[in-house]
Amino acid sequence: MTGKSLPGLPAPFENAYIRERALKVASRQKQGHILVSSAKPDNGQGFPLPYIHEVPGLRRGSYPYDYECEWGRFKYEYELGAYLFTPHNGQVPPGWERYDLQTPIQPVTAVIDRARRLATVKTKDREIVLRDVPVGENPYNLLQQVNAALAQSCQPFVAWRLEWVSGEVDRLWPEGVPQIRNEHGSAYVTGYAHDEAGNLVYLGMVGHKTVLESIRATVQARQPKRQRQKLFLQARLVYPLPTHYCQTWQHLSDYGAYHATLIADLALPGKWQPGEEVIYLLVFEGEPLDGSTPDTQARRMLTSRLSETLPIPILDGWHEALWEAGQVENMIVELSTGGDCQEGYQVQLTETVWKEVITRLLKEQEIHISGDR
Repeated sequence: MTGKSLPGLPAPFENAYIRERALKVASRQKQGHILVSSAKPDNGQGFPLPYIHEVPGLRRGSYPYDYECEWGRFKYEYELGAYLFTPHNGQVPPGWERYDLQTPIQPVTAVIDRARRLATVKTKDREIVLRDVPVGENPYNLLQQVNAALAQSCQPFVAWRLEWVSGEVDRLWPEGVPQIRNEHGSAYVTGYAHDEAGNLVYLGMVGHKTVLESIRATVQARQPKRQRQKLFLQARLVYPLPTHYCQTWQHLSDYGAYHATLIADLALPGKWQPGEEVIYLLVFEGEPLDGSTPDTQARRMLTSRLSETLPIPILDGWHEALWEAGQVENMIVELSTGGDCQEGYQVQLTETVWKEVITRLLKEQEIHISGDR
């Protein structure tokens, strides 16, 4: 069954049978019953309940019960497609503590973002985000996959409806999530910045730790270009800079994966070393907090970074004039960016050129020294 769709998006997909079953199960749970799934939940067929055939010491029961074990007895309810569990002395089998048996199952809608391969379930008091969802599956199979993921997390929810979010608004990856790969493996990219020649300034990636470690080692090897392992961002060959990269790691325990970021020292305030000929200005998603544009934020960063690297006095109020002049002189060049890196620029540090620019702007009164107005 389907509902009304937005232009360019699949129509919402509904499985009313799942919803009806979920409501019946929830009704019994509200009466204080403990239910057990007759189908294995992690294949998308069962509900997020303990699975009958994983009960230790399960054996055939005496009428009217179908099964029994050390902790109680089970009676199959055809209307529910599940077993009612009657415990001995209020005890339940080991492992059931993972399930929220006191909370009735709730039928929910899963919102599918095909570009990010995400499924999001929102309720009044929580939000669940499922990653690496096989969004290319047909809706029936996709719904099963979403329910399998919900069941594996032991959340008391079952998806009965799928909706798709707009493919044109607020998408990190309009063309789909890119990957970064070396000779040993690949990982999904959360953000990147590189120059026209493919020199890699920033990389954010998510995946298994061993794969991320391999890619990190490739980036930080600092080998001559001809000796480096090949590193591809989608089909584009990219090259690590011959500099140190700062790294951060985050364990995404809910998904059994890690998120790692690598950012060249030349893109970080305070990390520039004498002799380096360029710096980089990067603006990330969520910056700035005052609502200004990424371009405005990059311009504001220019004067402080130039002050750090050039033996020339530079005032904060000069950033607009220096930015415009620097672009005319080809001293400020835009980088290729994507994902959580919204904008990036390479700034050449040729001292003689910047001295000429500042001198000219002072003469033309485009910039002023304090008290010189």
